[in-house]
Amino acid sequence: MDHGPLNEVKARNAARYGQKVFREFTQEMWRACGMQVVILAGWKQEDGNMVTAISDFNDEIVR
Repeated sequence: MDHGPLNEVKARNAARYGQKVFREFTQEMWRACGMQVVILAGWKQEDGNMVTAISDFNDEIVR
């Protein structure tokens, strides 16, 4: 039995904080070791549709 947050709460938090976490991770990887990062994320919405997103902040960070 899953005792974690409800799926609706997980989805709302991912939508709210996901891009910020991705950007901070990419910035830290560039700062620490010059690594460029591309993140592919996917999730299933409440209506059953799958959503994918690609986050690539490298051009903004590597200037």
